Amino acid sequence: MTILATAEALSGELESASQSKDWPRLLLLDERVAHLLVSIAKQKLSSDCVQSLKLLQQSHQRAIQRCQAYQQVLKADMEQMRNRQEGISAYAAMAIRAYQDMAQEEGR
Repeated sequence: MTILATAEALSGELESASQSKDWPRLLLLDERVAHLLVSIAKQKLSSDCVQSLKLLQQSHQRAIQRCQAYQQVLKADMEQMRNRQEGISAYAAMAIRAYQDMAQEEGR
């Protein structure tokens, strides 16, 4: 596959994987992008290839932004779970105290 075709294919795959939140696939694509860039680092590229690589860079940046946005969603979800856990622990402590109080009352 030519550099042009590879870059175009990777652009489309990055968009698809990041939009569908296919994180394992996105990781593999990220590795493929890195491999492509290393393999062409010293080559003289046509203007079409340069343009295609710019589009790939933009797709890669959008994928990164989607990852970061989803990371923020996960962070907020984890914070909510942590807050709920504090409430659940408080209810559990109240229930234990109530049970202990009932046991003491029965023992009298």
